[in-house]
Amino acid sequence: MDKFTHKSFESHNSLRREPSRSNDVPSSITAKEQVALTLINNGKLKEAEIIYRELIEEGSKSHVIYGNLGALLKKKGDIRDSIVLLKKAIQLNPNYPEAHYNLGIALKAQGDLEQAFASTFKSLQIRPDYLDALLNLCNMYQVGDLETLKYMSRRAFNYNQNILNDLRFIQAISSLGKDFAKSIISTKSSDG
Repeated sequence: MDKFTHKSFESHNSLRREPSRSNDVPSSITAKEQVALTLINNGKLKEAEIIYRELIEEGSKSHVIYGNLGALLKKKGDIRDSIVLLKKAIQLNPNYPEAHYNLGIALKAQGDLEQAFASTFKSLQIRPDYLDALLNLCNMYQVGDLETLKYMSRRAFNYNQNILNDLRFIQAISSLGKDFAKSIISTKSSDG
């Protein structure tokens, strides 16, 4: 699932927003971003892309704009340009988990599984309860370290034990081995 970022859509599972902007960014950018996200949610990717490109041409240095345009291009299948924009978003804000997550998906689509794993893993290091990132890692685990995935799964569980209510988490930990899944389900927090 692509991850777009914006505050007004916070109730939507795949959308989050950066903290408030500094005063040097015009308020019209926020309104344009809102329009772009509405267009994305209505399936009008080309129109949203135009708005994001305008914002960048106007000099925006918002990691959210670069990240959302990168995710949009990834969704459209333009993997190469998506990777460039997502790397720029990460350069602007290295602690932007959605950009690391989306970059991992784009790199995976490009066939670079090692870097895809590393980028997705970074998103989990930033945000331990990032279930979509954990699921993506579990789907790639054959190129990674199984013990690291187990550690990250346990860490996500310890961060939020309600994660057991999400069937996707149960499926992910089950893919890491039956005994491991049982140990997570039967354990209270043991790792911190």
